[in-house]
Order: sequence, then C-alpha cells, then structure tokens
Amino acid sequence: MPGAPYAGLAPQYNFTLEDEWYPDKPMNGKWAPPIYPKEMLVDYFKSMAQAKWPLTINIVITQDVTADHPFVNPASLEEMVAVRKAVRAEFH
Repeated sequence: MPGAPYAGLAPQYNFTLEDEWYPDKPMNGKWAPPIYPKEMLVDYFKSMAQAKWPLTINIVITQDVTADHPFVNPASLEEMVAVRKAVRAEFH
C-alpha cells in the first residue's frame, strides 16, 4: 500500500494446498488431500493472473520417498497440472 513499510514492492500471495504443512512423522504414502476444489483454484488463479499478482502454492512434501511413496501428493500434483492448463489456455 502507498505509504506502508513495503510501499513499491510487488504484491504476492501464498497459501498451502493441503491441510497439513509440517508433518512430524513419516507419511508412509498417506497424504492429506488438497483442500480447495479445482474449479475454485482455476477461478482464483485466473483472477490473480488478470491482476498480475504472483502466487506461491505450498504443497506438502515427504522425506520418506520410495518408489511407492512419491515426493508430493499425486492428487495435489494432478490438481495443479489441471489448474495450470486451464489458466494457460485463457491467457496464452
């Protein structure tokens, strides 16, 4: 905001995609699901792209990665891929 301590800096917003951010134990392939519906995220990302506000999306990761336990929740990754396609289709 004008006159505020960070006046002149570009706006930015971040949020967490799942309802867990700091798992305190191995997840063993059991992920918290994404908490926002894909359609809601698409609308939000489109409005933020229109306003030219950058976003950071925090997706929980696990350190107990194996062939059976991927690094991020496959459902979260799938949701973000769908959001990206929808937003890019409108702005490119």
